[in-house]
Amino acid sequence: MLKTKIPPPIIALVFIVLLYISSVLMARFTFEGQSILALFIFILGLGCVLSGAIEFRKVNTTVNPLVPESASHLVVGGIFKYTRNPMYVGLCAAILAFGIYVGAWSIFILLPLFVISITYLQIVPEEVAMQKLFGDEYKSYCNFVRRWL
Repeated sequence: MLKTKIPPPIIALVFIVLLYISSVLMARFTFEGQSILALFIFILGLGCVLSGAIEFRKVNTTVNPLVPESASHLVVGGIFKYTRNPMYVGLCAAILAFGIYVGAWSIFILLPLFVISITYLQIVPEEVAMQKLFGDEYKSYCNFVRRWL
């Protein structure tokens, strides 16, 4: 089984740096309202991250993604009714927002690669830990709430 080793925000930062580099080295796209759209998407993503963190804090469980086995509660309320991974959805939104902001065509490759990376490096190991900790309750939750959106 894969073990979580790299904090997801660091993985996201690597993808943001790659977007920046590609926007400097390659042609960029531009359109009317580009910065406003990027800001809007970023704010939505920040809202996802903060909503997820607030729900974790409400039940006093860990937000540390490197030790999912230390979770003390299965969080299913608030934003977790709509996605099992709001913080990763928020990171995706931040990456998308930055890609739009800098006009990086590579966003069409890098964003899917981020989703694949975070799924296999982080989410799958978390799901294994949650299944061990919360058993049928977690399985039932997974049947009703999607991994992403």
